Amino acid sequence: MKGNQQLSPNGLKYLIRKWTPLPSPSNPKNLIRLAGNDSLSPAFNETLGKMNTTNIYGLDDNLIKVAVFEALLEMEASHQYLLGGNRALLAIENINVCSPHEKISVSFKLTHSSKLLYRLNFGDYIEGTWVELLCKVFNLPKLDAIATLADILKISHEKIFQLSSERHSAELNGRSRPTDDIPNVLYLSGLPAGSSCAELVEKRYVYGNANQRIGAILRYRLNGNDFCLPATVGNNVLCMGKFKPTAHFLNQHLIDQHLFAPVIFFQDMRTALAFERRLEKIVGHKPEEFIVTAHLGNDLTVLPWNYFHGRKVVFIPAPTKECMAMINPYKEYIMGGQANDFQIYPGFLLHSQPCGDLTNHAGDVTDAEAKLLRRTVWLGTVKDPDQFAAQLIEEAIPYKKFKGLWERLGIFKAPNEQSNCNEDSSFNSLSLFQPDTGLTKPLKTCVKDVTTEEIFLPGGFTMLHGLKDSGKSLICLSAAKAIISGGKLFEFFTTGESRNILYLDSETPKDLLAVRLSQLGLVAEIGNSLFLLSKFDLKGNDLPFSITDQKFRDNVEKIMRVHNCGYLVLDNLTSLMDDGRLYNSTTVSKLFADWVDSLTRQGLGVVMVSHTQEGPNAGTSAAKARGSEEFSIRAHSEIVLVRSTEILEKKLGTEAVQHMAAQDGLTVGVCFKVCKEAAVLQKKTFWLHLPLRAPRWKFLTATGADGKEIEVAQACSRPEQDLTIQDKPLLDELEIEDVATSSKLSSDEKAVYYMTKGTGTVKTADIAQKLVCCKRKARIITKSLEEKGLLEPNEGKGSQQGYRLKG
Repeated sequence: MKGNQQLSPNGLKYLIRKWTPLPSPSNPKNLIRLAGNDSLSPAFNETLGKMNTTNIYGLDDNLIKVAVFEALLEMEASHQYLLGGNRALLAIENINVCSPHEKISVSFKLTHSSKLLYRLNFGDYIEGTWVELLCKVFNLPKLDAIATLADILKISHEKIFQLSSERHSAELNGRSRPTDDIPNVLYLSGLPAGSSCAELVEKRYVYGNANQRIGAILRYRLNGNDFCLPATVGNNVLCMGKFKPTAHFLNQHLIDQHLFAPVIFFQDMRTALAFERRLEKIVGHKPEEFIVTAHLGNDLTVLPWNYFHGRKVVFIPAPTKECMAMINPYKEYIMGGQANDFQIYPGFLLHSQPCGDLTNHAGDVTDAEAKLLRRTVWLGTVKDPDQFAAQLIEEAIPYKKFKGLWERLGIFKAPNEQSNCNEDSSFNSLSLFQPDTGLTKPLKTCVKDVTTEEIFLPGGFTMLHGLKDSGKSLICLSAAKAIISGGKLFEFFTTGESRNILYLDSETPKDLLAVRLSQLGLVAEIGNSLFLLSKFDLKGNDLPFSITDQKFRDNVEKIMRVHNCGYLVLDNLTSLMDDGRLYNSTTVSKLFADWVDSLTRQGLGVVMVSHTQEGPNAGTSAAKARGSEEFSIRAHSEIVLVRSTEILEKKLGTEAVQHMAAQDGLTVGVCFKVCKEAAVLQKKTFWLHLPLRAPRWKFLTATGADGKEIEVAQACSRPEQDLTIQDKPLLDELEIEDVATSSKLSSDEKAVYYMTKGTGTVKTADIAQKLVCCKRKARIITKSLEEKGLLEPNEGKGSQQGYRLKG
């Protein structure tokens, strides 16, 4: 509301400020001297992708920095105007002059969504921004208007982008839960249409030694590229731009608590956060095993290096030459903090999917860069982060050895400007085999431990085939739902990190496809994590819907890159390949060599759906897919679907399976003919039933190669004695009165049931100790048994919570 005093722009000139650019960060001293150009080749950077080679320490682009700063100012200006306490904003609202030399009147208000509406000289209200208003009222260039608004609001760009060693009151007052004032979306002005929203995708709190929140690391996403910003607590509010951000290490409170845990130090905060997200999916991970850390900003002088006193530090370099040159300053600061050891992992880890092939380099990369690419791992392909971390620690090498290796690769300058070409002449000759940096994990010996990722292998090729109406598309869509959601497949196989999927459907009419998507609960995922191309929905596109067409394949790859897809599903090969080419071995070999192999080398999973050959074995586990034998030869997994017709005609499966096959709905056998990542599945058939219009499959039973029913929970090969329960064998199913319930119990659940039956009562802490697991997992097991009506709470709470047999 306007006051009585009428003001003029000239009378408020004292508010105007000139824009002062943020000073360029100074590089640390004692950088390692680089050989050749200061950056790796464009082909190398293109292979890794812009998302992995930029914004490593925060935001690189100064224009985007200004846009972020402006977006925060706009939100804060509306907030302060609503509160009514900012005198400068009230003064601008009171501008109203009518004289021979000057005539101007200013009015503004906020909508319900806090958007600014303003008018000048009693004209119509228009929607605009605070910066735009100041430009017009004071006749200012945009940057000066931004500087003026920042001073009015008492916010500065230094308080966003320039970290400090100063401690704030939040680190001293012990308050543990400040109020969050962090925007979920930053609307950035001045950027091209469609690319002006930076979305908050992750917020990771930084804790003080009293377990209070003292800040946060914010990960925003703009046009598919992530960047991180710091947030600081002041006046018990977590915010940006109002207080100078203190330089922190990720998980520094854990580093301080676990004195003997090795520290894995990522140069790129985003890679550290990606690794943390994978760790969070593991039940029972303990920080005393290792701790992940990183920091924002490239000013190493402001960081609290004493956290590394007495620690073993394994450094993970970021994939640019400029970042690698900083490894020596990192070593000096970390060892200056009296770390016990400093070693470096001789390769790169990527937080985002690379844009090119990491193993087959037919571009303009040098031999040395090709070696670097082969030492690069996308974290999306890491299945067991705990074991992978152990490998990182084991493969790390001392600084001197690392520097010598990089000198021989031509990344660092060698002593006396020598190139050491003679020592590395093998670059242009045959290369000896080097083990891949991806972790080799032990093969699964128990069906219940197999994950969806081992069936549909990221970086592998899966073949699925069946006769007409066997449920191929429904099975594939169900698998897609499990992969994009991270949920269970067929309510049985667990799924790791969720991934986006591009699904090509060349057989299902639009109406039927829509019905299936609705039935399985996938409609909301379309355009978010599941991306569909339908042969019946081309919308005027004249491209042939064929994977043998190069332009079509190029467009498919482009869509996968734009939407960060981890899987490609091709449903169905018969109609996705030109007539007869499915059987042409030369065409199929060329398809793999020119396209499929390239996709899998990038860590992408390819799933091909096909029809089964007609013949006496059709519809059984011995069936073969139509087309060239190369599809089956190359498949990491080959899955054969057995349909209801053959179940009834050939008496396949158990009597219960045959009974369900005669009912309404779809009954199918999922037979694993080949599964190289989980050989324990091979020659086993999982029988499922999908009732009419039901969203989920019902697991019926499983049979072995001889057709006899097997107990899935104990379908394990045991080369060694099971040490989970050492004093007594696992519970025999016949000792549980309800056999139907027994078949649904995992081996851990049966072990807990047996413990309870033997002792009368059991506590959560005892279960954790006996199963060698964390207490959280123990509580999950007892909760599951309680829901199944086998256990009931007895007494105690927390780790001392007791359970007894129900009834």
